Amino acid sequence: MELYEKLEKANELIDSEEYQNAIEYLTGVITEHPDEEDALITRGNVYCCINEREKALDDYNAALLINNDSDLAYWYLAQMNMQFKDFNTARENILAALKIDPENFNYFSDYAVIEQKLKNYKKSTELCNSILSKYPADIFALNTRGMNYMSLNEFDKALADFNRVLIENPQNFAAYNFIGLTYSKNGQSEKAYNYFKQAMKIHPEFSQPYINISYLYYKDNDFESALEHINIALELDDTTSWAYKNRALIYIALDNSEDALADLLKAKELGYTADYDNEVDDLIRKINKE
Repeated sequence: MELYEKLEKANELIDSEEYQNAIEYLTGVITEHPDEEDALITRGNVYCCINEREKALDDYNAALLINNDSDLAYWYLAQMNMQFKDFNTARENILAALKIDPENFNYFSDYAVIEQKLKNYKKSTELCNSILSKYPADIFALNTRGMNYMSLNEFDKALADFNRVLIENPQNFAAYNFIGLTYSKNGQSEKAYNYFKQAMKIHPEFSQPYINISYLYYKDNDFESALEHINIALELDDTTSWAYKNRALIYIALDNSEDALADLLKAKELGYTADYDNEVDDLIRKINKE
């Protein structure tokens, strides 16, 4: 069996989510072909799927020792860095990939996201502009640029990008959620409610609009509706730090300090302070003083 056939078999196992079987099979392939970077990269991808970060890192770096010009190894390293929110290292790796293959669309897209995560919104926008100059209707670049504009409080430009997405794909639930966020930031709550509800209608298992509409209800002092929607969000995805922070705010409004503190500690555990600001730490100190 040729190497490419063995890798195809491994990918079939991965597609079937038979990750341990895939690892065992690829380990055998690597033993037979120790100088083939593709098998190492593929096994590294499997380790990423099961959150074995160090083993994935070892495989990607081993692939680069075999071929220091492996743009795929740098790209997958960048994606792993993004998964674990190490965006500075992700930028180093995606730039290495782009140096080898400067026209790769996927690398450009990830680079735009990385700069956005680092809050370099203007740089991210420039990268999106480069993508959109070649692919004017690219939904990913439009949504990413729209988020940059929203972060820069350029609300009209943000809405223009998100609405362009809806022209290309009227069922794009992410765009509805982003439009809702834009209206929410711009103080137009009624419009925000409508767009969040539309996002939930299109994709009921998408947690973000539930978080966002919950916060609107919280600001409107409708704590019962706020708690109902944030609980749904956390049932759908219990890994979002700002969802726990938002539920803590609701519990504080309801004079439930015990549950609020538990949620704040969970938000802190999930990295809220590193990702956003010191609000969680400040709230924890305030509750502990009471």
